[in-house]
Amino acid sequence: MRARRLLALMNRLLQIVSLLLCVLQTACSLDSGSGARPDILRQESSITIYRLDGDAGRQPDSDGTFHDWIVTAVRSVTDPAVQRSLLDALRTGIEDPDARARRCFIPRHGIRHCQDDGNTIDYVICFQCALFRSFRDGGPGEGGTIGRSSLQTLMDSLL
Repeated sequence: MRARRLLALMNRLLQIVSLLLCVLQTACSLDSGSGARPDILRQESSITIYRLDGDAGRQPDSDGTFHDWIVTAVRSVTDPAVQRSLLDALRTGIEDPDARARRCFIPRHGIRHCQDDGNTIDYVICFQCALFRSFRDGGPGEGGTIGRSSLQTLMDSLL
């Protein structure tokens, strides 16, 4: 009788653990939808980087702006190795646990990542205050902190 109860309890525990593993696997495979993290670089993707005039303040959206910030320089990055370096540095900066935000948000850098699946993710970055905003397919901006990775140096050298 006791062995039977123990076996039933173990069977129930195994069912619960299996269910939890299924839930975890599903949760890990879902896209967070935040748009903040750079997706893995795929073939056929393109990257454009921007130097922005954050000192001029936000401007009405026009041909000479990138998400309401005046563009002072622009460069298309076609070399896959440089594209990968940019995205790796962006990912490292976003994932930096030591990044501490300040309040200025005077962005001087931008990145447009057009992916082969038709999605576009734009990043407007202020390294001075360690904040960024991201826009997926022209939708509303989301953001977070960004650490002082090699991204700023790399972008400045390319612009």
